[in-house]
Amino acid sequence: MIEIFFAICALTTLECNDIKVVWYQGFEEETFAAAGYDADDNYYIFVNPDMENRSEKFKRQLMVHEIAHLLAFEVEREEISHFGIYEELCEDLKEKANVSGRTVCEPYHIAPHYPWRSLRRE
Repeated sequence: MIEIFFAICALTTLECNDIKVVWYQGFEEETFAAAGYDADDNYYIFVNPDMENRSEKFKRQLMVHEIAHLLAFEVEREEISHFGIYEELCEDLKEKANVSGRTVCEPYHIAPHYPWRSLRRE
């Protein structure tokens, strides 16, 4: 999963080495991943360990989705939706990463509130 993250993140202006991509067991059922930042403005992508069993295509779609959230945070710190700037950034990244799928940039789940600031309100 980390290889997919770095391959897609390298297409952006983000400081990829500063972003923590970690397994997170506390998701509700059918929640695959979430992006956010902590009180010290460190970026995270939390990934459900069940993602190991998903296809390469799905993992790439998911990483585009989550990295697009981080890009949106760079532009508008309180960007919490899957619309507006997020949607534009996600669609652009999807094209750059050569990732297909009409639902890549749509909401997948509601992120848990801890250990980062939940910025999504689905």
